[in-house]
Parts: sequence; C-alpha cells; structure tokens
Amino acid sequence: MKQINLSRLAMTLGLLLALSACTAGGQTTPSAGPAAPDGTAQTAETAAAPTQSPASVGTLHMVWEGSDIPSASGGQLYEPDSTYLYDPRCLTAVDLQTGIQRMLCSKIGCAHNSSDCDAWVCEAGLSLAQCGGFAEDGRLYRVCVTDPHHGMGGALLSRVEVSRPDGNGRTLLCEDFVPDGSCIDITWLADDSYLYACIQSNPGVNEKGETKNRFTVQRIPKTPGSPAELLYQWQSTRTGNMAESLQVAGVSGGQLLVTLTELPAEHTGSLAGDYAASTTTLHVLDLNTRTLGEPLDSWTGDGSLSFQQMTGGLLWTIDGEGTLAAVDPLTGDTVEQCPDLWPEEMEPRGIFGLYGRRLVVDGYDRASDREHRYVFDLDTGTLQRELPATWYKEAVQPRLPALMADDGEHLMLKVEERPVTRTTVGQDGAVVQYPSSDSVFAVIPAEDYLEGSEDWTTCTLLPAEEN
Repeated sequence: MKQINLSRLAMTLGLLLALSACTAGGQTTPSAGPAAPDGTAQTAETAAAPTQSPASVGTLHMVWEGSDIPSASGGQLYEPDSTYLYDPRCLTAVDLQTGIQRMLCSKIGCAHNSSDCDAWVCEAGLSLAQCGGFAEDGRLYRVCVTDPHHGMGGALLSRVEVSRPDGNGRTLLCEDFVPDGSCIDITWLADDSYLYACIQSNPGVNEKGETKNRFTVQRIPKTPGSPAELLYQWQSTRTGNMAESLQVAGVSGGQLLVTLTELPAEHTGSLAGDYAASTTTLHVLDLNTRTLGEPLDSWTGDGSLSFQQMTGGLLWTIDGEGTLAAVDPLTGDTVEQCPDLWPEEMEPRGIFGLYGRRLVVDGYDRASDREHRYVFDLDTGTLQRELPATWYKEAVQPRLPALMADDGEHLMLKVEERPVTRTTVGQDGAVVQYPSSDSVFAVIPAEDYLEGSEDWTTCTLLPAEEN
C-alpha cells in the first residue's frame, strides 16, 4: 500500500449547523456566470435545489478529499489497488476491524483486469487526475477522471458510477462533469439529494502569461442518468510560487462553507513572507444564487491566536494563555471553552480528531524536538491524558502513530517503518540495490486508542509490485 498524504485528510463531520441563516451581509457575485455542461445557460429552475425549509438544519459533511487519500465508511477503507501504484484500476477494501485488505470483488476466478470485475474503476493507460471510490448513504461511488492537459495527452474523461457497498450492481451515474481539460484534484461532498464535486484545475497560461487556478462546483443528483450541473466558477491568478485559493470545509442545504486565501497586495520578497502576509477568510457559498458571502466575522482573529482549525463543524483555537475554545464559525458563538489546558511550552500542530466529547490535539515541543498528543475531555474541561510515541524513525527520533483513516469508530494508523532493500534495473541494464522502507499499518477501535491502548491489529495488505 502506498503511503498516504494525511495533511488533507477530511473526516465526516458530526455536529449540526444551521447554514441557511449564514448569508447575512453583502454578497459577492462571481466574475463569470457558468453554463451547463452542454454549453446552454442555466435557468433558476435548473439550478434550484430540492425544496426545504429556510431554517433547515443539516450536517456539515465532507465525504472524500480525493487524490491518494482513502475514504473510510461503515467499517471499510476504500482505495485503489496498491498493485497498480501508477495505474490504479480496481478498488480494494480494508476491514477496519481485522485490518485485512481484499479486492472489492467476490467473483470466483476474476482476474480483476476488465470492466467485468466488480472492483473495476477505469481502464489501463489513462493519464489520471483521480481514481478511487467513497461510500456515502449506504452506496459506493467510484470516480475516474483523466487530465490530458497535465498528463500524457489523450481524451478528457470524467465518470461517476454507483453500486452497493460490496461492489455489486454497478450503474453509471454521471459522465462529462469536468468542464475543461484540466483537473488537479476533486473534493467530494454530499447531502441528502446531491453529490458535490469541488474541482481544482489549472487550465494553462493566458495571453498575459498568467496561470489561472480554477475552482468549480458540480452538483450531481444521486439519481442515475441525471446530468451534472455546473453551479459556480471562480478563478484566481497565480503569481510566482503562490496563488489565491478556495478550499471547501463542508456542505449543507445547498450551501458550501469555504475558506478563501488571498495574497498580499505586493510581493514581500520571499515565499515565507508572502505566506505570512496572506489572509484567510471564511465564507458561505450559496450554490442556488451562485454568490459568495462576505467574510464571516468569527473567522477573523486578532493576531493573538496561535492555532486555529476547523473540525467537527467548529473553529477550534488556542490562544496565548493556553485556553482551548471552540467557536461556531457561522454565528460567532463560543460553544466550548477550556481555560489553561494547553501547556505553555507546546506549539499546537493540528487536531488529530474529535470523538464524541473527546478532542485529540497534536503539539510540538521545540526545546526537546518532540511530538506530543493530548486527549481533552470536553465534559470536564480537563486534560485527560497524553498518548505515547510508539515508534522511532531511523531508530532515533520518537514518532506518534500517524492517522491514515477514520470511520468515526475505528482508526487505521501508521505504527512503524521497517527498513528494506529494494532492487531495480538501471538504464545500463545493471541490477542496482538501494535502501528503502515499508510502512506498517494497524487498526484499532478509536475508544481503545484514546484510552492509551497499543493493542492494535497489524494490517494484512495485498502485495505491491516492485516499481
């Protein structure tokens, strides 16, 4: 199994937020009103969401952030077959209780190399932007998108299929939902009636020599055969090594919660300076009116925040006094406040996860060059325990288990790296050996891990080809 990028891992968010009341304040209209995939202009009727109460309350929900990050749901982890590291074609499933990985196909004698296979996602030889699957609402969706603009050429293909969670009964849901020949990545969200494909792309350089980063949203009905609807389009100009960016945080009631990062007005002279001078604001994007709301006041800090991160539908912050607090980003109300919990010498690094009434936060002690992981009990407002570092990188540096996937009840963790020697053939035909490492993964119930248990089950994975 390939190593998974965790920095963008998104979990299902479980707290309820009323998003329909969040568009107070001015509205910013997108620079270009998008057309439907067939090129015709959209009408209010075609863009309308299912009828719902103005005060409807929904779950802020993210399904899958795409790329090589797997999707966990219902006790299973879905990702492309690791035997095709550079040409993924079939879905596998890792049982998050036993740690056993299997091909998502139970047909006797199936070679897993054609569309007759229940695990099949896409044909070989494509220049892929995204290949994989995610489970939502008792159904399994599999996605195949090519990127001829940034890959090896070929045709633009975008396809979503739906099946039962075991892979059987595969049906085409939607085709041709990517609007141009570029697709860097897709974040997938869902509500009761729709899937939302939030597409990041980079179509190319314009006549001014500028590179436009594009963010589009496709709203795809869950009914097979229904066409995708392009509801919003936004472009930014890339300057040097930085670009404005629009990132999605969740969806509910036909509205997205997004963060907009803007560059400083003038280049500071360094990339680090530009990052430090950039600003990030939180907005509601209404997909029915195709308008981006004014910045939500609750996201704007006063400069004293040493840490802020969205999780569980809330904005969590740690200030200079060590107070851990959670703010409803849509109302500005403080929902949780735990004073004097965070150790003064510790730099907060990120939220590991929110499990019921327990929040797990990672920190870093610069003086000792050590990682730390703390479990906070939100009911008592206390620091419950510190979780131990369980393995050593290169036998020297202590390391915490890294979260690979989470379905809310079970965790998949990276718990070790084992040194191995690999063999390859050089350009001159000579056999070359080189040192490398294999990641070791394990599964454990979330509650057990939060209690400090290391009694996890090592995963049994499908063999990977040498590359």
